[in-house]
Amino acid sequence: MKIIVNGWYFVNKNGTGTERFGREILKALDKIVDKGQIILLVPEYAEVNIEFESISVKKTGKARPFLWQQTTLVRFVRKMQKEGYRCVSFTNTFPVLLREGYVVVLDISPTVNKDFYSLKFRLKTNWQTWLQMRKKKLNIITISHFSESEIRRVFKKTANIRVIPLGWEHMTEISSDKGFMDRHKEINKDNYVFAMSSLSPNKNFKWIQAAAKANPNIRFVVAGKADKSIFGESGAVSGENIIFLGYVTDSESKFLLENARAFVFPSFYEGFGLPPLEALSCGTPIIISDIPCLREIYGDTAHYIDPNDPNVNIEDLLDKPVADSKTVLERNTWSNAAYIMAKELGLTLRNKS
Repeated sequence: MKIIVNGWYFVNKNGTGTERFGREILKALDKIVDKGQIILLVPEYAEVNIEFESISVKKTGKARPFLWQQTTLVRFVRKMQKEGYRCVSFTNTFPVLLREGYVVVLDISPTVNKDFYSLKFRLKTNWQTWLQMRKKKLNIITISHFSESEIRRVFKKTANIRVIPLGWEHMTEISSDKGFMDRHKEINKDNYVFAMSSLSPNKNFKWIQAAAKANPNIRFVVAGKADKSIFGESGAVSGENIIFLGYVTDSESKFLLENARAFVFPSFYEGFGLPPLEALSCGTPIIISDIPCLREIYGDTAHYIDPNDPNVNIEDLLDKPVADSKTVLERNTWSNAAYIMAKELGLTLRNKS
């Protein structure tokens, strides 16, 4: 089979974890598949700053991302179906008018967590999700067995749902911002715990604020950007021992991860939970919520907290031993994800001889 990738997300320069997945899985696939099997279709105004070897990039159409997916992308896929091409969407949404193909559903949080998102965002997102799940010829790929079980529970899907991991190798391509401390003299190496995420209520930064009060001798450095159009009024965290940085670059976040005593992730709900994996790749201990998805991914390598109880002694928690992260890092890679994805899509692997 040959595929056309729905590349709408290349219009976003500072993407979310969803767009990170779309970019990284393409880069990993490009390294292992033969040429002529994948076309990345993007709007004319998109910036594709990746040099592909095996993947072809085609720019067409000037419509905004949502309309582009429903019109330009659909016309192009229908034109190419006679040559054996099928549409693949890596970012949760699949064109309404196409009946078959593949879609990666990272999670169904907007469907099951109504309080975490604005009404406008939920209405827009959920109708697309429900329409997708009704397509009998649309194949679902997700990123954890927890997400698979959620999809089956809510949408009563009985067909095969393929599970692939996320990866961390992109962290090796990011240069750590060595000048960060010069700009932020209020932060000292190894003297803070770090939290980073979108400021969605789902990410539970209220736990950070309360835990900071319960641990006055520990400095909490927090990075994140609120999008009120998606999450509603979530607001920033604040406190005497909290330093709120707002949005940080990849280079800044890598430096903060490398020099933190621990990475804190008190989320209520996840489809996978990529930031803790990025932290482990930097050799940083992780403090994460004791929820089914994170237990599945991180096993005994993490320090677990109750996301509903911030009254925890961080020092005592970090003193408790955890398992080595090697197994988790070896299992969850973009390389492994690409091989599973290529097999699922019926793509021919590159001959390495």
